[in-house]
This record gives sequence, structure tokens and C-alpha cells, in this order.
Amino acid sequence: MQLYHNSFFSMGTRFNAVFAHPDQYTCDEVFQSIYTEILRIEGRLSYFDKSSDLSRINETACKQFVPLDDELFEIISTCVDYSTLTSGSYDVTMRYLHETGKTEAYRPKTVKEKILIDKTNKSLKLADENIKIDLGGYGKGYALQQVQKIIAQTKIENGIISFGESSVWAWGKHPAGKDWRLGIKDLYNQGKSVTEIDLYNKSVSISSNYFTSDDGKLINKKHIINPKEAAIGNDVKITAVISESPVQAEILSTAFMNMKDEEIKNTLAGFAGVEALLIKYNNNKAEIKQI
Repeated sequence: MQLYHNSFFSMGTRFNAVFAHPDQYTCDEVFQSIYTEILRIEGRLSYFDKSSDLSRINETACKQFVPLDDELFEIISTCVDYSTLTSGSYDVTMRYLHETGKTEAYRPKTVKEKILIDKTNKSLKLADENIKIDLGGYGKGYALQQVQKIIAQTKIENGIISFGESSVWAWGKHPAGKDWRLGIKDLYNQGKSVTEIDLYNKSVSISSNYFTSDDGKLINKKHIINPKEAAIGNDVKITAVISESPVQAEILSTAFMNMKDEEIKNTLAGFAGVEALLIKYNNNKAEIKQI
């Protein structure tokens, strides 16, 4: 079957779409719908775009309760709920610590103490001016969730969507008749995969504090902070979470970066059909554990 491929840059990475579908005109139409929707989401949820809805919330909600529309209320409520479900390991308010290194705004407050939600009036208030919401560990998963809804209204029965190979959703089959296969990059062996994951109507989110530069150097991105310790993780590891829900995969892969193996196992017990891979490096060699 003919493969259609197209891409664009969004949410800090390259978005790639591959459809196994014979009608290029249909594929183009669907891709444009996806492009429009993802740009809409980015315009709402971007921390860095000062004109985004999230920036407006961060600017004003430390002073007063800010009303939210249904979409934003659901998004932020979901993030707060997952903080509880992960015993505080998922926290969307770590941006101030990331930017300043100061911990006073975080200890010993929980996310529910930092983001005050009024469910009756669908509004929120931030506890103080140092609390900012950053949806970087959520946005790509939400975008893929919205893409799922678009694809469900089409006749494209097979394909794969990828945000920089870190947030991926695949549906149907590869033209060769097999599941879609995704390789997880080996941090110490550039151009090679440490392991591969087969996807069929599933999504996977891959998180790590490290990436390999073009010249082969291992660099700590310092973007995932352990809320309980108020510290950037230095362990060289990768977490991968497979779920039918891209949002769930995105959130849990971030949270699991901040958890011990037993904590991950206990958390997974509350989520049916969710799998996790933990890849740790010892003397530059990968140790892979399925939890």
C-alpha cells in the first residue's frame, strides 16, 4: 500500500505523520486538519508564547481566581489529579525552580496547594507569584489525543504519528502486515536503538533528562525535576510508557522518571493495560526492565 508522509515543526520538535492510504488528496486534507488543530493547541498551552492562554493564566492567576473554558479546565484538572495518582511525582508547577534553582515555592506544598481549583465556577488561582504552570510534560500527549479524534472521523485505517520519536501513536498495521515498530535511541551509541517497541492501536511516550548531541556528547537537558526532592535528576535513564491513551502515556513517563521501581509498580497497579519500560545505564551499558 502507498505511504503518505508529511511533517512540520511544532511544540519544540518535528511532528511527523505517516498514513498507509492510497488517496493522496484525502491524506492531504486530513494532514491539514491535524496541522491546524496542533497549532491551535500550541497557541493555547505554550508556556513560552506570551500571547497563549496558559501565559495569561500564569500572569493573572496569582492575583485572583481566573475563569477557564471547558477545555482548559479539563486539562489543568487532569494534571492536578495525576499529581495525586502519582503521589506527587508529576508536577506541572516546577518551572520556577527550573529557571531559578530556588526551592522555597515548592516545599512542602502539594500541587493541590499550589493550584487552587474552584470546580463550581471552573476557575483557578495560583498560590503565589512564583507558581507557574508548564504543560511541557502534557501537551504532546494531548495533541495526539486530539489527532486520534480527527483520524476516527476518516477512512485512514493505518498510520503512525510522531513528535520527535518521543511521543508516538500508531493505529492499524504497517503495510507489511506487521505492527508499527519504534526504536528507542541508545544514549551511548548514536544511531542505534537500545530496544524496539511494537505498537498496534497504542501510544508510547519516552522520557529522559539526557540526549546525545550531534557530536556524540551526552547532555543533561535538566527539564525533568523531581518534585519531592526539588532537584534535577542526574541519573542516566529512560522511561517508556505504553498506553491506549497518549495523555496517560505522556504524564506517566514523566512521573516515572522521578520514581523508584517499586513506586512505579505500585502506581501501574491502578492503570489497566498500561506497560512501562525502565532503561538504566551502568558503565555506559543499558539495563532494560519491564515493569
